[in-house]
Amino acid sequence: MGLFDQLGSKPAAQVDPRQAFQNDLASLKSNPIAYARAHGKNIPEGITDPNQMSQYLLRSAQVNNPRYQTAMRLIGSMFGQR
Repeated sequence: MGLFDQLGSKPAAQVDPRQAFQNDLASLKSNPIAYARAHGKNIPEGITDPNQMSQYLLRSAQVNNPRYQTAMRLIGSMFGQR
């Protein structure tokens, strides 16, 4: 489809960012390993625990320590932990 065809078409449906976040959060909670794999992380089949997964991601350099620490603070604040 060319540019001029697109100009005459209806705009794409808007995605509610809050709903998208809620959907992602529910998916992450229900199966964190599948969620990580779906988002491009290479997790071996033998890993079944989220703690094992996070350690593997750090050791394999798929996630660096500052990013890991930021994620842990965010998760802690979402669930009332410090």
